[in-house]
Amino acid sequence: LDARLQIRATRRFSVLAKRQNSVATDTVCVEIQCEYSRKKLLKAFSKRPSWTILLSGPIPNDALHWADYELLEWPRILRGELRGSAFCVRKGLSRKAQFYLHARKFGAKRPTALLNSRLPQTIILDLWEAFEGDFHLMGQAFSVRLPLKQRLDFALSEAREAIVGAEEKQGDALWIVKPSVTNKGAEILIFKTYEELFEHVHEWQDQREWVLQRYIKDPLLFQGRKFHLRAYVLAKGSLEVFFFNRVLLLAAAVDYDVEQYKNDFAHITNTALQEEDTNFDERKCVFLLEHIRDDLLSRGRAVEEVDQGLTKLRGELYQLTAEIFSAVNGEVSVFNPLPHCFELYGLDFLVTESFEAIPLEANPGPDFRATGALLSEVIDELFANVVDVAAENSGNMSGVSDLSTGTSPHDALQSLAARFVLSPACPCPQLRSYVQNRWKRSLRNPSPASSACRTHALAVKLVCASPERASHLRERLT
Repeated sequence: LDARLQIRATRRFSVLAKRQNSVATDTVCVEIQCEYSRKKLLKAFSKRPSWTILLSGPIPNDALHWADYELLEWPRILRGELRGSAFCVRKGLSRKAQFYLHARKFGAKRPTALLNSRLPQTIILDLWEAFEGDFHLMGQAFSVRLPLKQRLDFALSEAREAIVGAEEKQGDALWIVKPSVTNKGAEILIFKTYEELFEHVHEWQDQREWVLQRYIKDPLLFQGRKFHLRAYVLAKGSLEVFFFNRVLLLAAAVDYDVEQYKNDFAHITNTALQEEDTNFDERKCVFLLEHIRDDLLSRGRAVEEVDQGLTKLRGELYQLTAEIFSAVNGEVSVFNPLPHCFELYGLDFLVTESFEAIPLEANPGPDFRATGALLSEVIDELFANVVDVAAENSGNMSGVSDLSTGTSPHDALQSLAARFVLSPACPCPQLRSYVQNRWKRSLRNPSPASSACRTHALAVKLVCASPERASHLRERLT
């Protein structure tokens, strides 16, 4: 093991990924089609004279390729010749169905996870078989070719039972259905009856995977309008997560009325959709989270209640972000962060009247134009922080680092101790050799006993025998 090996600690393994070299990057090639984002990024790099900026290829080895996902030179990135501004595999976050599937799976294994109480009732609608090929009924003895509407009705059986059951119990239940892979508020429907759902998915036959959820009818309002929060989150290497503390508040243009649920401009707060309203005014729709405090106080809510509620809300944003990335970390078929890459995400949350954060979706490559001209300096600060943390490996993102572990500071220190012991910086070669040999032995004999002696646990036993010595280790590592 040497400085070219990057260690990613998971709950069971320490995964080693070899990098081609450890030379610091000082050349960046920026190929972003969005003019707004490109100018912001170039502005951040222009203040760092040590960087050479390219706007097109050829790109030299060891450079950073910062580009739209489709324009990245993936063969060279995967060979380790370039650093990249995205992860090649991240559908576990980008597809809404995968997002909720893995969030629910994470919560099922961890009863105390906050995700368990913050995810609305969700049903994933997989309609591929209904629209393509033979539709197989129960049993292996036969299959029959049914008309499309019958196949679709059969595929929607779970949704039908949930909707009809809620209607019988409550009578006024609302639902929302979203395509798994679209963005900008496209093809979203808020409805009451199963017939409405059926007609909607039958109309949009190019969408084969949907997410059906109970609609939250009592959101917290801002100036009488529904809103959602957009948090910018940086995932770096494999895996650190940084939360940008300047959270956007994106409000609808029309006052909220639950009875007018067919009015998309009142209920669907996506900025791209809101801009379609002829009365859209950016000054009335784009704010920061802290702006809600004065509005709540003006409506008669107590100062203590509001301050405690907003503190609770920000804590939930941190915790849910940690759990969301923990849910997909290790699921390599849907999320595979590379040690020499990073990616910026826009995480969207709804807020309830009791200041609870409800995860909505994760957006890789978010549209920064949603911030608008009035808060343009927020994006300037964001890109400056991202360049410091991801590109230059220095500085501090305004927020909380290493959220993805979801562990205590002492647990995070274990991982740090492992990296220290297994690096040439460790002052004791015998200690490093011992840990390496035990790790190799656990690979040859993957028994529960040897797994219990995984690298980071050994490191903390040998270097930091008890939590009381954590401060001493932290000083040594610093």
